[in-house]
Amino acid sequence: MATTTGPEAQVIDAALADFRQMMASDGYRVLWAPDPDSAAESGTRLTVTIEAGPEACADCLSPTPVMEAILQKQLAGTAYTVGSVTLPSGH
Repeated sequence: MATTTGPEAQVIDAALADFRQMMASDGYRVLWAPDPDSAAESGTRLTVTIEAGPEACADCLSPTPVMEAILQKQLAGTAYTVGSVTLPSGH
């Protein structure tokens, strides 16, 4: 889910659709926003937050570096990169 609208949001949402679906099946919600630190640059870095639902599979969540790599691969072919990933507390 995006905090931005417009054509850029559609590009990012489309690129992350498979990842979001995978995470949703494990009880997680994926949110993204433009990285505020990249606004002065090109504005193409994203901050991604993964939230756990009430029945989230804790064993299904990979460490942050793995999540960053997966997300970066999902964004390949777009102008966007991952600036940071925030996982639920305790992960």
